Amino acid sequence: MFDYVEYLGEYSPWNLHDLENFGRAVELFDMSSMIKVDQNCRAFIAQRALGSGIQNILFTDVRTVEEAKECVRIVRAEIPQTKGINGAANRRNVGYYLEAGCLEYVKAMDEAVVTLMIEKKNQSII
Repeated sequence: MFDYVEYLGEYSPWNLHDLENFGRAVELFDMSSMIKVDQNCRAFIAQRALGSGIQNILFTDVRTVEEAKECVRIVRAEIPQTKGINGAANRRNVGYYLEAGCLEYVKAMDEAVVTLMIEKKNQSII
């Protein structure tokens, strides 16, 4: 009935435990999920959300090509082929200590959907 569930983290209060609970709840129904992250602290939030089991990230307030590239790098695994910066942390999505750094982790980060919201014209370019 639904393709995915989106958590609008930009508009509501939440903490890191909520991300874990959201990831577990979505997993129970074998669904895909996305979180909308605010511009501030977006790397930390996106990487923690991925580690909690949220598979896809929607970045808001992207204003430049450089910011768009950085958003992709935040999600992709830290390997030479993808030039990502998401290290293989021991979290739910990679099986804690059992599978951290494995090929399944790299595949999961490669398959994560990165969505960008470009809502404002960059005034410095005009």
